[in-house]
Amino acid sequence: MLTKEEMELCDDIIRQKITEEQKRLGKSDEYIGTLAFGWIKSPRMKMQVIKGASTKKPQQMRFTDMVNLCEALGLSWVDVSRDALKAVKAAGK
Repeated sequence: MLTKEEMELCDDIIRQKITEEQKRLGKSDEYIGTLAFGWIKSPRMKMQVIKGASTKKPQQMRFTDMVNLCEALGLSWVDVSRDALKAVKAAGK
């Protein structure tokens, strides 16, 4: 099981991977947010809340948010999750 700190680290690693891929693709928060969360009123704001825009602490990563973001970016959510967990476990050694 993961500790609270490890859970936060895992979220941070996933967030970092998502942000890196978004930058690599050159896509805006509005674009990715609309793909991943098109049914909500402000998908860009949802992206900023998840990523922790400006000085605000990022929202805790929900599994379904991560799945949608990965699919919007063409990433395998299975691979992203597995890599994040491996990194957390490696950091704890």
